[in-house]
Amino acid sequence: MAKMKNCKSCQAEIPADASKCQYCGSFQRAGCLMAVVLILCAFLVIVWYVLHRESPKKPGPQSAASRAESMCEQAVRKAASHPASIDFSEFGRQPPTKMRGGGYLVRLDFAEKDSLGDKIAKDAICTVKDGKLLSFKKPKP
Repeated sequence: MAKMKNCKSCQAEIPADASKCQYCGSFQRAGCLMAVVLILCAFLVIVWYVLHRESPKKPGPQSAASRAESMCEQAVRKAASHPASIDFSEFGRQPPTKMRGGGYLVRLDFAEKDSLGDKIAKDAICTVKDGKLLSFKKPKP
């Protein structure tokens, strides 16, 4: 005796290996279509993710003003008695001033710790032109 199953549509009893119901005519195998739909949905999710993920931001080229500021900071650290104790974030920053003949005038306000650990407010003034440090007014001790 052959195995029997119920039709997915009309619930009539049909042979288990039947692909189509002999009473209502509906197809019995929807598993293949469901697998195709699931694979298509997964593919669309992957495509959406690839198109909408954020790419890592690459640092842009450094402007001449920020390079001048960096050069002045390096000069301050080089001239300091305790370079690791310098804190440029202690005070508000002033943007470098563009000079008439080209180049930048940079004024840095910063704090430096002395040998006892006390913070001392200082400032330095630098002149930078064509990527070179032209002058540097050392902070007074």
